[in-house]
Amino acid sequence: MELLKIIRTIPSSKAPGLSLLARPLDQTADLTEALFGFYNHRTCKLHLANEANIFDQQPGQDHNEATGRETCAPPREIVSQSQNAFIKGRCIHDNFLYVQRVIRKLHKIKRKALFIKLDISKAFDSINWPYLLEVLEVLGFGTRWRNWIAALLATSSSGVLLNGKPGKKIVHRRGLRQGDPLSPMLFILAIDPLQRIIERAVQSGVLSQILPRPVALNCSLYPGIFAKADASELGALCAILQTFSRRKFIRSIVNPMKLKLYRFGLLANSTPSLPDTLVCPPPPPDVRKLRRIDVQPLIDKVRAWLPGWKGKLLSKAGRITLVKTVLSAQPIYHLTVFPAQKWLIRQIDKIRRSFLWKREEPENTCGGHCLVNWPTVTRPLSLGGLGIADLECFVRALRLRWLWFQWKNRERAWVGLDVPCDKEDRDLFHASKMVTVGDGVKASFWCSHWINGMAARLISPSLYAKTSRKNISVRNALKNNNWISHIFPVSSVSEVKEFVDLWEALRERDAAQEDKIVWRWTTNGVYSAKSAYLIQFLRSHAKLKLLPIWKARVEPKCRFFAWTLLHKKILTADNLQKRGWNNDPVCKLCKQEPETITHLVKDCIFTKSVWSQISLWLNLSSLPRLDQFSSVYSWWKKCRCKVEKGAREDFDGLICLFWWELWKERNRRIFQGLEKEERVVAGAAFNFAEPIWENRWIQPKAG
Repeated sequence: MELLKIIRTIPSSKAPGLSLLARPLDQTADLTEALFGFYNHRTCKLHLANEANIFDQQPGQDHNEATGRETCAPPREIVSQSQNAFIKGRCIHDNFLYVQRVIRKLHKIKRKALFIKLDISKAFDSINWPYLLEVLEVLGFGTRWRNWIAALLATSSSGVLLNGKPGKKIVHRRGLRQGDPLSPMLFILAIDPLQRIIERAVQSGVLSQILPRPVALNCSLYPGIFAKADASELGALCAILQTFSRRKFIRSIVNPMKLKLYRFGLLANSTPSLPDTLVCPPPPPDVRKLRRIDVQPLIDKVRAWLPGWKGKLLSKAGRITLVKTVLSAQPIYHLTVFPAQKWLIRQIDKIRRSFLWKREEPENTCGGHCLVNWPTVTRPLSLGGLGIADLECFVRALRLRWLWFQWKNRERAWVGLDVPCDKEDRDLFHASKMVTVGDGVKASFWCSHWINGMAARLISPSLYAKTSRKNISVRNALKNNNWISHIFPVSSVSEVKEFVDLWEALRERDAAQEDKIVWRWTTNGVYSAKSAYLIQFLRSHAKLKLLPIWKARVEPKCRFFAWTLLHKKILTADNLQKRGWNNDPVCKLCKQEPETITHLVKDCIFTKSVWSQISLWLNLSSLPRLDQFSSVYSWWKKCRCKVEKGAREDFDGLICLFWWELWKERNRRIFQGLEKEERVVAGAAFNFAEPIWENRWIQPKAG
């Protein structure tokens, strides 16, 4: 029933499937029959799927829809906390954050320890099938499900391509397919017993716990294992890895060429003797603040993603899309676990800005090439910007989730360690949450807003400045009134008054319930990165509300031009003059008045004639005239109000195209010396709008 439900949710208008038949036929015949046959273990022809040319798919079509939705994500309840990749509800950053914070903690307390960074050799290619099926059985997967997996594994084969012709099939006996959506799940389940073995070794005393509770994990899959700087423990750890590799999992779990060993609190010549498989030059860990040389590879990678010559092949709308996705994704991914440094943000913004406006390398771009200033560009669409992410605000919004997870997901491995959040991050988080105190274990006495929606540090700022324990929990602070002993002596009258105010504000609470946290900026009270990002623009005022422009039914390049025009930044004669560029200041359309943006698209005789022609053809005479308003923006907004809601997107598209055709005619006269009549220019916009207006246009109301 689940498969049938998924098949029926596939839109019938999608591109052809693997059989190159229409989707409705797939749903009623071939696909359904094949799935039921597979369900009943009729797999004699399953090997034919391995010979299908999946590259005949239409771009963007997902042929794994039925498989991917239900089977590709292993349940997090059966996978260790040390594994966070490919698991719904977990974040791949958790592993890195855990290792990073433990390393810093070890360095801070000067504890002697080792960190062994492992690299699994040919991970997918060396999976032992009988071992994998045994793991699935132990985890409780049924016989039918295991038989399906076995049938899928048995169909894998490969061949050598010689002179363009595939050779004899090579039937596989182990390994997982690269690119198969099931492979990550199966690999995670196969490697998870290693973490269980290490946990059992720690519990039995064979291996030592590196840090006390609440940091309980010694192993992070991935990237490695923490160990005590002791020869016996290293020998035991090596024996575990070798036994797991030889008897269970793969031939060699460790790739010796990529293994790294980091020391903490040890000199190079004081490292205990290591087994041969773990010998590796020990580079010291970098626990300092990131230097420029450390993050330069990130800058180089961002620059290499989209060199300037690629920008010359795209319109501005295409470059906006790439800046939002490619040039922003890479730094955001890294800066989520590192406090962003101002100079790094400026360097990345310089690359993004130059690609957007100049289509060249940053060295060849200056401020004069940028029509609209960068702070405006990085505003949300609803505030008149382009919707390109403000890196500083966006990574701060993402870093707030570490503080949120400290409350909501206490089982994460790194909980109990410090998180990569600065003072501004914490202040924003405290302002964004509401806390209902129960047992007081999670809530901060001074920083959480638990006293009638206020924080104790706001009620008594002088006492907060004096207290010796600013991070004490509500439970520990109220126990025997411990918070009082941390603020004495109280010396001034104002401090005494604040003490009395705080004492009176503390009321009875229900200690039997857990502490509860609510996110202020979402309706369901749960943190979201989007709400955390947008709230940072709360004080921003939108002078121009241009969101409808981006919904207009017109080409993206016309929308971008309209956005630039409404910001009064297109390069008309007056703007060129401000930049010190020589030009003829007279309008090329009417050849009478100085050319300005307002004149070009509103006051010019030629422009009025073009709009009158369009209004006559489309019966728009009831709309306000161009000369009734002082600005183009106010005229456009008033006209939108006169149009029925169902036709506003079409009307916005007409306006964008009207401005675009005027701009093209102006440039044609300057650079080509050619002129077109008003009727011809109006016809270009009319040819676009006529078929839409015939079907959707509603006569505006009078007045």
